[in-house]
Amino acid sequence: MLLQRSWLPHLRQYAKKSRVHIKPATAVSMRMVHQEILHYVNPFARINVKSDVFLRIQPADVHQYTNGDVFIAQLVGGQVKNSNVSLDVKVTDEDKVVNVVVKQLAEQPTKLECHLQIPVRSDISVDAKGSVRVEGIQSELLQVKAKEGILTKNIKATHINLYSENGNINCQGTLLGKITQIESHNGNIAMDKLQGDSLNCSTKAGGIVTDCCYVEKSKFQTQTGRLELKNVHKCSQVHVHQSSDLNMTGVHGNLQITTKGGNLNVQLSELVGNNKIDAENLLEEAIIHISQAIEQNLHIEVTAPEVKLEKELEHVAHALNESKNKFVLSNPNTNRLEVSSTGDKGVRLGKQSWSDMMRNKLKATGTLDDLP
Repeated sequence: MLLQRSWLPHLRQYAKKSRVHIKPATAVSMRMVHQEILHYVNPFARINVKSDVFLRIQPADVHQYTNGDVFIAQLVGGQVKNSNVSLDVKVTDEDKVVNVVVKQLAEQPTKLECHLQIPVRSDISVDAKGSVRVEGIQSELLQVKAKEGILTKNIKATHINLYSENGNINCQGTLLGKITQIESHNGNIAMDKLQGDSLNCSTKAGGIVTDCCYVEKSKFQTQTGRLELKNVHKCSQVHVHQSSDLNMTGVHGNLQITTKGGNLNVQLSELVGNNKIDAENLLEEAIIHISQAIEQNLHIEVTAPEVKLEKELEHVAHALNESKNKFVLSNPNTNRLEVSSTGDKGVRLGKQSWSDMMRNKLKATGTLDDLP
């Protein structure tokens, strides 16, 4: 079923009064709905979108559309005289496939945006020239390819694939995918909370930042982008293929690091299995902090041109050889940590838990003194 409406600015049938305040007329006109198309579709429909303008996708209100089968497409933006964008929607295969095409008809910039409200369980495939925002979706597939930025918020899907050549990718809230791939060549990638079975996150020159990662098997890789990986759990691989600053804190699980240059600073909280850190051509000394649990429960080997122990580990100085280029803290436990660095400035090994690290950061910023 199709309902389509187009109207002039003064016919504001879709304007709603704010519960808090009335927006000025100028503000209301700037968000005018120029075109709206409504279909009733299969709740598990596949939504294919090609868009030249900013695209926002979110679930249709399940309280208003209780059957979960409504699809609404809107062109939203400035004055009608600036309406240089077309919107076309076609529904096929017994309402199981929705094809959306949003075209910019002139070269001059447009303030128009395309907003889609879709069934929450719909599969999504997007090819966009502008930026894309997707939120609140729970489906089998989320696939977004955009020339500009991508923002997701609270997404759950079996397969997640996010790609942007030069734009930033920002995953707010939870991103839960059975198989997740995130890639940006020159843009940065920022992720709040990652969950699922597997994750492959990569950049060329862009940085990668995580708040916490609970993915069973995760891989982070870059050519030259800065890596700031916090609270990484389960099995993780990190690869720096050229040169980069790599910082990791709160590592729990199994860790494999390979870096070809730059700087390395990691804080390890709890490790299981065979863990390896291979570093080549570092600019400064590699800094590795281990927790009390790792000191007591792991067999630790560190090989470098020079191995230095911080004050907290002076009591195990007997594990350092005379040349001070090899440190072996033997433990019959099968869990192991092996560190190898070829950088001239060697490795500095210290002891610091995640809570110690946070406490020191708060002290450095003066925040700790303000806490009750």
